[in-house]
Amino acid sequence: MAKLLKIESPESVVEKLTSLEKRVIAPVRDGKLHRFLPVKRKEEVDFGYFQAEGSMKGFFFPATEGILKFSTGTKMPQVEEHEIEFPETFVVGCRPCDAAALPIQDKVFEWDYVDEFYKARRDSTTIVSLACTCADNNCFCTSMGLAPDSPEGSDILMVKTEEGFLAEVLTKKGEKLASLLDLKEKGSSEDRRRSAVSASKLITRKFKSEGVPGWLESNFEDPLWEKMCTKCIGCAACTFVCPTCHCFDIVDEPVGTSGERRKNWDACTLWHFTAHASGYNPRDMQHKRYRQRIMHKFDYYPDKFGKFLCTGCGRCIRVCPVSLDLAEVLEEISSRI
Repeated sequence: MAKLLKIESPESVVEKLTSLEKRVIAPVRDGKLHRFLPVKRKEEVDFGYFQAEGSMKGFFFPATEGILKFSTGTKMPQVEEHEIEFPETFVVGCRPCDAAALPIQDKVFEWDYVDEFYKARRDSTTIVSLACTCADNNCFCTSMGLAPDSPEGSDILMVKTEEGFLAEVLTKKGEKLASLLDLKEKGSSEDRRRSAVSASKLITRKFKSEGVPGWLESNFEDPLWEKMCTKCIGCAACTFVCPTCHCFDIVDEPVGTSGERRKNWDACTLWHFTAHASGYNPRDMQHKRYRQRIMHKFDYYPDKFGKFLCTGCGRCIRVCPVSLDLAEVLEEISSRI
């Protein structure tokens, strides 16, 4: 069972960790937006944010990453693998929908084949999330089986209450950090219960998602796809801000007789994702590519791992230049079940 301890504030966590010269990632204001960035002082951090523009996915699964270097300028090709070594890191103040995305990613990168780069970063990182105190109409975490104060993926969950802040210590990493922060005073379970009730009222956009996988399996050629998804322009902005999307490509990038093998983000909504060398593309229309995005998130992944490939953060809706609303598509599907 999780431990409830009193904590001064999220800023106090950053202050303590940075004073010990630990690597800290936290939300930082950047113009009108917020981003997760490394910080050196608590004054750099802004915890009064709604949601960061992008998730913290890139700290575990970078947009581009070198795997090895090679050289073909000698009789025997030379290969030099990159070292897998990452510093101890603390992510402080991410939202629960971002923390919950990490166990979803874990199932991909630590499943039958273990991505050593991803695992090394995860093993060296402690997640201290901060429960939401506001939401907009694009948030739909409760329809994905989560909540504005979900503990999934967090080592410590910080919750604002009427009396101050509580730290819900959830894992061994969390216990180690609580000891480092010298958190000893027990928190009130009643305060935590009241905060959970308040959090549950934040999300107004709700729909039944339980039957979505079954409908998808039976309606692959339904007219809904062309009707609702043709306006997708294939920019992949939704994929790149998504905390759970994980498609990637591995390419060799040579310069003369040497080069580097890199792992780069990719997206199923891009034309080239399924393009064949012959020029043929089995997903020749844009609505088919967007359909794949939904099928992967709400049918293929759940079939294998038992949960949706989505936390309902709403980023894809906010960033879409043509206002293609993922939740609206799911609401339409839900209405047909």
